[in-house]
Amino acid sequence: MGKTGVIIGKFLPLHLGHVNFINRSSTKTDKLIVVVCHSSRDKKMCEEYGIPEITVKDRLRWLHTIYQDIPHIEIRSLDESSIPAYPDGWKEFVGLLKKTVPEKIDFVYSGEPSYDSFFKELLPEVEHILIDPERTGYNISGTQIRKNPYKNWEYLPAVVRPFFCKKVVLIGTESCGKTTLTKFLAKAFNTSWAEEYGRNYVYEECGGNEDNLEYGDYIKIAMHQKKLEAEAVRHSNKIVFIDTEAIVTQFYCKLYEGKEDPAIDEIIKRQNYDLWLYLENDVKWVDDGLRKNGSDKERNKGKKILAELLEKYNIADKVKMISGNYEERLDKALEIIKGEFYDI
Repeated sequence: MGKTGVIIGKFLPLHLGHVNFINRSSTKTDKLIVVVCHSSRDKKMCEEYGIPEITVKDRLRWLHTIYQDIPHIEIRSLDESSIPAYPDGWKEFVGLLKKTVPEKIDFVYSGEPSYDSFFKELLPEVEHILIDPERTGYNISGTQIRKNPYKNWEYLPAVVRPFFCKKVVLIGTESCGKTTLTKFLAKAFNTSWAEEYGRNYVYEECGGNEDNLEYGDYIKIAMHQKKLEAEAVRHSNKIVFIDTEAIVTQFYCKLYEGKEDPAIDEIIKRQNYDLWLYLENDVKWVDDGLRKNGSDKERNKGKKILAELLEKYNIADKVKMISGNYEERLDKALEIIKGEFYDI
């Protein structure tokens, strides 16, 4: 029978120092069990650092994603909510650990020399092995990441980065410059962007003519838009820019079909963005072969409908308005983004 080693940690969040630690530990044993400790106290810790709650499922998903192709590494979870917080509760913790890992434990790995006395007292039959206690491989900690994930972006595994990505969405009515500004901003921040899918849908499914759109098409557009958004977030660099979201899709549904789609409502309720940029339609209307609402009357009608929807979904107070010529719009957008996310 082979030897079994154990790693214990909160991984709040998982960083490359942890990955290096797991990799090296796994070379020293036949089976490595990574125990993800979590408790009801974790949410408060995240709030204190001003970051979103990192749930145990987030951490398990990250670790499973990274190590799914390494068969001798197992990931398990241990709920510490019922015992005193570290550094107290060691005795109670060992009891929970033995329930989580009922197998015979031969080694326990850590990077903390101070843990040695605790392990010798409470797990005398287990050998405590130190792995890179000086952190020469990756000089980073979970505390540093929580304080500023963007300053320490290089230490976040690719699978973790989307969790911290700031999402900026650009909205507006027809021919307001959203697409061009979205591309410019993505280039300025060296990151990804999600294009507006509705235009492609019209070309792919409607022969390039918006008049062929039907009521059932808008939910398809909204759903695929979310897929494009998720893909852009997956490849982002701290921030991502999104050209259009579900409220704008609902806007076009109401504008062209005369009614809203309750299925799109459900998407709107679940979407979340860190910053909303609303582009006024005060630039010259451009006929690109698809657009058809170029008169002042039509543009004002569209503006009114979108404003009503933003009020309905409680977004009106969140949007940052951008107007002026194209250069002024770019300057204003950059100013707003840098003001909102000064550490990116």
